[in-house]
Amino acid sequence: MKMHEVVIERSNVCTLRDIFAIKGVADFKIIRMSGENGQQLKPFEAMAGRKLGREDAVVISQFTEAEIDELIEGSYTDEGLEAFQSRQTEEGIRHYNIHYASDDPICAETIDHILPDNVDTSSSFSGDYQKIIQDAVLDNVSSIAKWLCESKEPFLGFRVIENDYIGSGMIHDDIMIREMKTKDVVVILERKDPDRPGSDSDFMILTAYPDITDRAITAVPTGRDIRPYMHGSNAYKQADGAEKRLLDQKIRRGLTH
Repeated sequence: MKMHEVVIERSNVCTLRDIFAIKGVADFKIIRMSGENGQQLKPFEAMAGRKLGREDAVVISQFTEAEIDELIEGSYTDEGLEAFQSRQTEEGIRHYNIHYASDDPICAETIDHILPDNVDTSSSFSGDYQKIIQDAVLDNVSSIAKWLCESKEPFLGFRVIENDYIGSGMIHDDIMIREMKTKDVVVILERKDPDRPGSDSDFMILTAYPDITDRAITAVPTGRDIRPYMHGSNAYKQADGAEKRLLDQKIRRGLTH
């Protein structure tokens, strides 16, 4: 199958990714600038015939430029796409309390957050989380504008797949405890009350978090032994002998499954 390189506006990245998901298209790649140097688009400038910037993205897929344009244009009236994005928003809202800020995602405090409160997932960003969230919003400018102008829904949620791993966290269930890393970012926006004082923006970021759950596309185990962090947590120190053995066993399972 011939693959085509097509330059699109970065604001259409997530809309196009959602269209591909609905159509079952898995063989594609979307490249855009990230990080401080932002050289990811440099190899495509000769093809584009111009300098590419942060507002651009390159799609490598089976679709030609004309077909990509048609897909994006049709998204404005695609009810199936709207329903798909609505489900993403609902899913994100149900899980928005997952976000847990920490310089070291897996630390004694994270474990103390998960175990006593019976929380099954806790994740945090690695690196400049403000820049990661800013880039995620930039990827969704078209969807945000449509939501603000045409919808009365109070929330908008979307998922962005970054080029590199942007966060990690811990999953805890009845069987195992394991550390995961991910390229998935989930962002939930809330429409702002026009009468509320403060920022001039029409929306606020309700939450944003690295998604390490089974809904994530890129989440994988880190393979790191987190027992030293477990043993330093208050939850472990206060556990009796049987509970400690069970926690150690869960971590060992997480390393081998």
